[in-house]
Amino acid sequence: SQSLSQAKIGLATALARERETTILYELNVALAGLTREEEILQIVGQKIIEHFPVEAVLVFFPVKNKNPYQYIFPDGKSLPIRIPDVCVNISGGEDSVGEIKIWTIQELDHPQMRLLRAFGSQTTLVLEKAFLVNAQNKARLLEESDRLKSTLLSSVSHELRTPLSTIKA
Repeated sequence: SQSLSQAKIGLATALARERETTILYELNVALAGLTREEEILQIVGQKIIEHFPVEAVLVFFPVKNKNPYQYIFPDGKSLPIRIPDVCVNISGGEDSVGEIKIWTIQELDHPQMRLLRAFGSQTTLVLEKAFLVNAQNKARLLEESDRLKSTLLSSVSHELRTPLSTIKA
């Protein structure tokens, strides 16, 4: 009976880990290739609503020189008046630190809290990747702009030198 009990516990643990892995895989697939902060934050909020027993979710993320992104899930729902039950910090490049505030229907157990922290970590990674991709694109544009300016300056300088050489001759 002890062996059977241990086997049942092992099976339940394996099934719970499989479920967590599947949920994280779905999140990764949904976030793959995204580079816009607002899309990333919306998907994370929707996935939290989908997979956890929550009443409401607020995703807040400040963006430099813009209004902060603030999304409430489910859409159209007002936030409860009480203090959030869970807060998960997220960041995304250049000292932008936001948070996901969650109001739960029932208390979350340890595996659910671990999974929520994994959601926060994954969100941070994807936001930082998006920040780096955007910075790379800006650097590429500046490099191209600099190259065009150099070409124009070289052309203008050549056009000025040719008549001067003729006049001197």
